[in-house]
Amino acid sequence: VSCHKIVLMASSPFFEVMFQSEFKESTTQDIPLDFADAVTIKTLVEFFYSGEIDVCDDNVQTLVAASEFLHTKDLKDHCDAFMATRVDTSNWIELSRFGKKFNLMRLISAAREFILLNFQDVVKCFSDFPTLTENELIEVVSSDELNADNEDLVFSAVVRWVNHDADERKEAFSRVAPLIRFPFCTHETLNNVVSQEPLMGNSECMELIMEALYFNMHNHHYLYSPRTVPRRAFNGKRQPFATKVAGIPVQSIRLDDRTPKWKSEAPMLHSLNSFSVVQFNNKIYVFAGRNADGLSTVTQEFDPGLGEWRLRSPMPGVCEYRAAVVALNDKIFVVGGKERSLFSYEPAKDTW
Repeated sequence: VSCHKIVLMASSPFFEVMFQSEFKESTTQDIPLDFADAVTIKTLVEFFYSGEIDVCDDNVQTLVAASEFLHTKDLKDHCDAFMATRVDTSNWIELSRFGKKFNLMRLISAAREFILLNFQDVVKCFSDFPTLTENELIEVVSSDELNADNEDLVFSAVVRWVNHDADERKEAFSRVAPLIRFPFCTHETLNNVVSQEPLMGNSECMELIMEALYFNMHNHHYLYSPRTVPRRAFNGKRQPFATKVAGIPVQSIRLDDRTPKWKSEAPMLHSLNSFSVVQFNNKIYVFAGRNADGLSTVTQEFDPGLGEWRLRSPMPGVCEYRAAVVALNDKIFVVGGKERSLFSYEPAKDTW
């Protein structure tokens, strides 16, 4: 392939370093390349000269690998955008894993959104669903954005996933089961299916069933949505459900030490879904999440001693999906989201 070094250097940091180094490639006229096949290399050279390239289903993955090798970010981003439009029931797992391998953020987001929105169709097809790893299954089942009319389908899908390779996956069920929202299974399924499932035959799972049955008996008249109730750990135990119901802001509740009853605290100043919470210096901080207008940057601080909320300085950016929050030394860190954000907050100075 005849070409000019200056064109290669201008197009790829890989060639720029190669030709400016003391390696023999900087002086020789013939340079063997083996990072891709000959057709792909010729296609890339033509792209370097013309700025045009024909990306299709047959070559896009090869071009991604080549652009990763050559550090050609624009081409990689172009391929990322193309692949994000090709996700369907037959390839979402393959493309999701490919996106994570090459850090293709648009593709990763598209594959995740596809499975969450089309969970019923994917489970109905079931051809690729059993190939999910335990971590991939957990990522799907634990999401607040999973689209399911009720939890019957989710439970059935998890059981089928385990039984597809029962010898290897039986132990995994105990780790996945707490992520299933049993209170939102239908009463018939709880009594006739979940309670009779052999995989549920241990004390931990029986506790989940009893919790779900109790919830159904006492809360069936509330307008809860099965997929808008976040699940959070509270002192190592499952926290009572709380959500925005019919437009009413989420309430703060705690167990009164003097009586075995929960008491309502002051409501949050801003109603949120999928937010993140952390305790710091005897106060509770709420970050990120979504409000009626979309992604939220609001910071809310609750003082249990005073029983009061107050607004603090807003986050400098948003997190597309629920962020992780951790308190370390004198700061609070908000990590994650679609944007791969990392924000640090100093409560004493109220500064980000």
